[in-house]
Amino acid sequence: MAAVFVRRWGLQMGEAEAIALSLELGVPLIFTDDLDARAVAKRYGLSSHGSVGILLRAYREGILKEVEVIDGLRNLHLRSSLFITLDLVKRAVESVKNQNTAAGQDRKDFL
Repeated sequence: MAAVFVRRWGLQMGEAEAIALSLELGVPLIFTDDLDARAVAKRYGLSSHGSVGILLRAYREGILKEVEVIDGLRNLHLRSSLFITLDLVKRAVESVKNQNTAAGQDRKDFL
């Protein structure tokens, strides 16, 4: 089935395999930052989550600390090969800070 996603939708094999495996196993989601793969996943009823969402979830679940998440977000923008806009990073950082404010914790400005 992955080969069909490659031919029909122009996906890279890794993303195509992830979607095919999710469908085969009945797993309703995939992790990808590829916009085309996200569109195909949605077309097949799958939910997709990217790097920014995973970092934010890890923070909400208490797996990562504020500084780790903010550093991770900044590094996604500055050091990775992903195309992540500064606006998205700023909104994600603000989301983390707003969660801290709601919890009564100190806010720090990292951007």
